[in-house]
Amino acid sequence: MPLDVKIDQPKLHAALKAANGIAERVAKHQPILSCVHLRADKTSFCVSATDLMLSSVEAISAEISKAGVLCVTARHLLNVVATLPSKEIRLQELENHWVQLTCGRISMKLAGVAPTDFPNLPQVEKLKMATVAAAPPLADLIDKTAFSISGDEARVNLNGLLLESTGKRVTAVSTDGHRLTKAALDLVLPKLENGIIIPRRGVTELRSLLARAKTGEIELGVSENRQHLFVRSGGLTLALKLAQVVFPPYMQVIPNAHRREAKVDRVELTLILTRSLTLAPETTASVRMSFSAKGKLLAVHADNPDLGVIDDEVELDGFTGEDIIVGYNAHYLIDALRAITTKLVVMRLQGELDPLTIAPVDGPEFISVVMPMRI
Repeated sequence: MPLDVKIDQPKLHAALKAANGIAERVAKHQPILSCVHLRADKTSFCVSATDLMLSSVEAISAEISKAGVLCVTARHLLNVVATLPSKEIRLQELENHWVQLTCGRISMKLAGVAPTDFPNLPQVEKLKMATVAAAPPLADLIDKTAFSISGDEARVNLNGLLLESTGKRVTAVSTDGHRLTKAALDLVLPKLENGIIIPRRGVTELRSLLARAKTGEIELGVSENRQHLFVRSGGLTLALKLAQVVFPPYMQVIPNAHRREAKVDRVELTLILTRSLTLAPETTASVRMSFSAKGKLLAVHADNPDLGVIDDEVELDGFTGEDIIVGYNAHYLIDALRAITTKLVVMRLQGELDPLTIAPVDGPEFISVVMPMRI
């Protein structure tokens, strides 16, 4: 039976915009993955998309005259719907998988494809979902850690965010091999024994869904085979394929001893490092940091033979240990400092070749580990 539905333009536009973020724009081997799947039955109208790693299904209200299924290129349909006025749109299935859109006096036809080629999506119906009443804190936890996920596709065990949960406390960890970030907070989530690893793109889509959770409530569930994480907010359900790899033993990376400790104003140090970046080598973003016990000063130096030299310094709120000169990637330091909200941060290190840790002073649990650079 050919599909025939009426739906408000704003609702359809929002659903297509979300689906288009998942549908592959260029799917050479499987063109169907660049399509959005539209299904109407007696009770619901659903917009679905997948790239086989991520899947989304969003149920939206519509006036359904005839049930049916359509598949149309996501980007083309989104571009068309975006230009239509904020009125009711009628979608009708025509012969050979074509679809007709009518909105007021506007009428257009788009070529579709056979919906039978669209992949089967992970099913959530039989899964027990747990309600999480605090989407904003979970979003904040992701923001504090996702920036150090590795972008090197060859290092598959570093290409995601590790999420652990005791049921009452959640920990997120990421690393790219040059730095590691760990944050934790008290939050009721389903227990995640041994943790799950959400791939980088899945983290992006999860963060977007959390931003859409207007009530602050979401539902979470992990499939029994631990292949997928399901997240639901309102009518939108997201299925994230989990990485089936072993995350590095991160606690072995975090130093448990140090000979030097410095406390410094977070905002002031961030500004100094940002200025230093303007004259740091573009390929390494390296800066030299000199900790002085006598003057309780942190001097920051950067130079680029093609651009120039910069020297700056900031007073330390406190320093224990011997003087030391070390080099770091300024981007890594700035990312860590921006993930912290307290006025002061504490930096700890052993020697020139040992990792530096950055943590808030009297703040929520957070630590960033940054490996040094030879200078």
